Amino acid sequence: MVGDAELAGWAQRSGARAAGVRLQQIALYGSGAMADRSSAGREVRVVMRFDGVAVYRRGELPAEGGLPRRMVLDLDGVAIGHAVQPVIPVGRGGLSRIRAFVLDGDRVRVSFDVGSDTEYRLFFLSDPFRVVMDFRSEPSAPEGARPCRVVLDAGHGGEQPGATGPNGLRESQVALALARRVRQALRRQAPQCRVLMTRDEDRSVSLEERAAIANAVDADLFVSIHLNASPAEDQGGVATFVLDATDDQAALRLAARENDTDLEGVSKLQLILASLYRRDQVQHSRQLAEDVHRNALYAGRKLLPELGDRGVKSALFYVLVGARMPAILIEASFITRPREAAALATDEYRQALADGIADGIARYLQR
Repeated sequence: MVGDAELAGWAQRSGARAAGVRLQQIALYGSGAMADRSSAGREVRVVMRFDGVAVYRRGELPAEGGLPRRMVLDLDGVAIGHAVQPVIPVGRGGLSRIRAFVLDGDRVRVSFDVGSDTEYRLFFLSDPFRVVMDFRSEPSAPEGARPCRVVLDAGHGGEQPGATGPNGLRESQVALALARRVRQALRRQAPQCRVLMTRDEDRSVSLEERAAIANAVDADLFVSIHLNASPAEDQGGVATFVLDATDDQAALRLAARENDTDLEGVSKLQLILASLYRRDQVQHSRQLAEDVHRNALYAGRKLLPELGDRGVKSALFYVLVGARMPAILIEASFITRPREAAALATDEYRQALADGIADGIARYLQR
């Protein structure tokens, strides 16, 4: 078994209890109506939710005795919740099934039956504690030519409305309206691309599920659209982010708000989260961020000349964690600043921002 030193050290510093933790749910994300035939089934995300910090040991078992190759997690002092099925059939992403059972004493094993060519990676998120695993199977033959795929993510939604402006605007509603307009603009500017959305209505979508949707359709780009908020902020504006380590306190506070956690939860995990990103992916994400930021700011200033430029920055947004493609998050304006909130209530300003975001995406795709 391989021990996860980062998790063990983090759990010890966090004062996590050594026993009495319950595995509450095993959820699957990353397939459905959005996944077309050329990519459906190539990737799946498994999220294990616990009611406390569970320190695990992971290992791999070869195919033997009629059993397939298995990736296993052993958890000490963990009980299996009533909502967890002992056997969960999957059948995509190179993962055929999941089994959860008591191994011996108070030790639980979660076993993942995988194919000989299945790739997987693992990371954890805090508050609440979750272990996330992405499984991916390689295609048996090259896909050949296919249209590019852009996934737009409208932030928040459903039971998580996000920030509220002084005029009653909700972040979730404005983000969805912007995402729909960006989709329409991209269909005109980049007709060669298929544009998909993580949500097209006012519904809840978990942070883990959003990037999983983009991975499942083998997207080329992932753009998450939000609105900023700060009652004490005297300057608003547009800010665009890529996933990377940072010591910028403002970016950390913003990530804590968007992640629905606290500063401690963000800062303790930043090295682990950032380590999932490849250097070339950070570079491509930063280029995408620069293109989108520059064009969105230019378009917004046509109607709101004083719109501030908050730049392209690094931050630790959970929604970007695990995305395999260039991925960014744009805070398109401050919904809590009266002048920007008033502008966001108009069709003209929404269209300008959407056109700017689409211009930036189209420019990046032309490189």
